[in-house]
Amino acid sequence: MRLTCPNCRAEYEVDEAVIPPAGRDVECSACDHTWFQRPVAASSPEPDLPQRELDPRTRTILREEAEREAAARRRRRAAMAAMAAGETRGAPKSQDASPPAPAAPPPPSAAEGALPDADAIGSTLTPRETEKGDAPSGRRGFWLGFVAVLLIALVLGAVYLFVADLSRAIPAAEPTLSAYADRIDALRLTLDGWLRGVTSGTN
Repeated sequence: MRLTCPNCRAEYEVDEAVIPPAGRDVECSACDHTWFQRPVAASSPEPDLPQRELDPRTRTILREEAEREAAARRRRRAAMAAMAAGETRGAPKSQDASPPAPAAPPPPSAAEGALPDADAIGSTLTPRETEKGDAPSGRRGFWLGFVAVLLIALVLGAVYLFVADLSRAIPAAEPTLSAYADRIDALRLTLDGWLRGVTSGTN
C-alpha cells in the first residue's frame, strides 16, 4: 500500500495491515506532517482525487502538535547524546579496547526518491487517541464513593423518620421496620450515654 504525504508529497510503501478499516492518523517522517489515512483497496488503483482543504483551525492545531513532537524528539536526542558523552568521559580508557565500528550509512531520504522501509513508517503511525472514556481518577472515585455512602445514609434516615407511615402503607414490612427502628433507638441511647460520659469527664 502506497501512502503519499499531502504536505511534501513524500511516498511510503507500507503493509495494508498497518492501516485498520476505520483508518488512523499517520505522520510523515520527512516533514512531520500528520494526516488521517483511510485504507485503500489493493484491487482498484488509487484515484487522483483533489485534496480536501483542512479547516485553518485544525491545520494550526496539527502544526502545533507536530512542532511539539519534533521539539520533544530533539530534546530526547540531545539528552541521550549528553548522557552518552558523559559516560564516555567518565569511563576509564582501555588500551585493549577495539576501535569503534563504523557507523552505518544513513538511509536515503524520501525527498531523494527512495521509499523508507515499512518498519520506519510503522514506528511513526500512532492510533487516534480517544478524548473521552478514560478511567476515573482516584479523586473522582473517592467522591463517587462518598456520595454513594451519603445517599445510603439519607435513605436509612428517611426510613427511620417515616417508619410509622411505612408500616401503615406496607403492613407486611411492619416487623422488619419495627426491628430496624428499635436498633436505631438503642444506638441513639448508647451514643447519648457515651457523649454524657465524655462531657461529664471533661468538666
